[in-house]
Amino acid sequence: MRILIALLVLGSCSSLRAQETNAVRMFLDQFDGGAHILATNTLPVVVSLRVSAELENAGSDYRLPGVFTVPTHSAVHIVTVEQKEAFKKWGLKWDYSFNLGDHRVKPDTNHVYQVPFKGRFRLTQGWFGKFSHHGWQRFAVDFTMPEGTDVCAARDGVVARTVDHHTEGGNDPRLRMSANEIMIVHADGMITQYAHLRHQGVKVKVGDQVKAGQVIGLSGNTGYSTYAHLHFAVLKSDNGTNYMSVPFQLPAGVPRERISYFGRR
Repeated sequence: MRILIALLVLGSCSSLRAQETNAVRMFLDQFDGGAHILATNTLPVVVSLRVSAELENAGSDYRLPGVFTVPTHSAVHIVTVEQKEAFKKWGLKWDYSFNLGDHRVKPDTNHVYQVPFKGRFRLTQGWFGKFSHHGWQRFAVDFTMPEGTDVCAARDGVVARTVDHHTEGGNDPRLRMSANEIMIVHADGMITQYAHLRHQGVKVKVGDQVKAGQVIGLSGNTGYSTYAHLHFAVLKSDNGTNYMSVPFQLPAGVPRERISYFGRR
């Protein structure tokens, strides 16, 4: 989630400006000769926020670019910018991005996650899968299953993101951002991702507290997908700019390709 803001600030101005997104607001609270940059988070989970700036005749009290955490339903002061030389024009242009979770958390790779569906299905693409599991998704897995299969939470947590308006799927990279999905944030800051869900196949809403094994959606074939399946990954924030997948365990141990997994009915 990336926002670009271009703003020229004149030292004699005093006002409050805001740029709103669906989840985070960045405020510029100006004063004579400077400005405070603040952020509010309206989501039910912590977010990581990366802020960078270009300054003209100005300095900041915190080195930028920097990464900050913004707690749920809260407002925080990010940085103060002040004019260096009086009577000369000064300026500020900033750029910020954010994602779910706290970038400072350390993943527990020994935690055992429940199988994220009902029924018995095969794992057809595992870690470092040649088709699409590389880069930040290198520790993701795919389970082949019919469309409409019940998808279940793999762990207790809070629903932080849902998308279910997409209708198209196929072997086309342009569809990478068109997968319906659910993201759940857990007590230790880890995030589980359930992707390629059916159109209007999400059964929860942002802010819901869910339990492991609870049905949260229906599998599908949306986005960059060549067959009906469930894409599952455990993620963490990567410095407020992206996510990184991390190793995880299922009840049978480390997930492996060509093995069938059974989710309790």
